[in-house]
Amino acid sequence: MTEHLGRAVLIAVLALMVAARALWISDYVRRCWKATEGGEKRVQRAWSSVLRTSNQLQRGAPERHQKLLELESRRLDTMLVGGAIGLAAWSQLFVSSRSAPASQLSGLTLGLLFAGSFALLCGPLLWRSEGLHLTMMGRTATLHVGYGVIAVSLASAVLDLDVPVGGFLTVCVAVLIGLRDVAEVRAWIKHVHPLLQY
Repeated sequence: MTEHLGRAVLIAVLALMVAARALWISDYVRRCWKATEGGEKRVQRAWSSVLRTSNQLQRGAPERHQKLLELESRRLDTMLVGGAIGLAAWSQLFVSSRSAPASQLSGLTLGLLFAGSFALLCGPLLWRSEGLHLTMMGRTATLHVGYGVIAVSLASAVLDLDVPVGGFLTVCVAVLIGLRDVAEVRAWIKHVHPLLQY
């Protein structure tokens, strides 16, 4: 696999992952909008529907809601730890970029590593209202996209280092990660979103 073709595939995978997660969130917001009746306060009713908790949308018990909050807390920790480690790796590679093997890495590879780390660190700042279904979706999307970008940066690093079989294998793994993410979003839109009580 040529380096240029590999990079093109990696960028297409990234675009697909970001588009799928944006579609996932917009489908939820669209369903909340559709569930409200017309009238002058439709925006206000739709917004209050968007800001419901996962537990309210699924008519669950308080214990279930507590478990969802604990899961969100773990997700938050995972994002912050992964982002910090990615940022530390990017800093080390950036500082040593004039000596081998870091000098062989392209700007695209370093940029992707930084972007993935940045997404993981900033996601909790954007999605900070605990317990809301939209927050859960936003954090999940940021988590998957952030780690996906880091995985693509690692595949790009293997392409930069010109590892013969490794380049092909890492691009294949990145494609599988992207397809898995799209399949998950499709399952949510097709099977979970219709069951929620908007």
